[in-house]
Amino acid sequence: MFDLTDEQRQIGDLAAEVAAREIAPHSARWDREAALDPSIYRRMGEMGFLGMLIPPDYDGLGLDTWSY
Repeated sequence: MFDLTDEQRQIGDLAAEVAAREIAPHSARWDREAALDPSIYRRMGEMGFLGMLIPPDYDGLGLDTWSY
């Protein structure tokens, strides 16, 4: 179908690692409580996950939708 670039694969690998380490251990509780710990948003922002599609001129990463 298509091939991902090395950068796209690295972003996917990082996202999987972060999800396994910082989201999965808490997901059952967050589901029960129907709420996320606000610190997860801060952490995702620090790692650039919340600004992936925003242009660099506006402090985003300017990545493509496949990376996102």
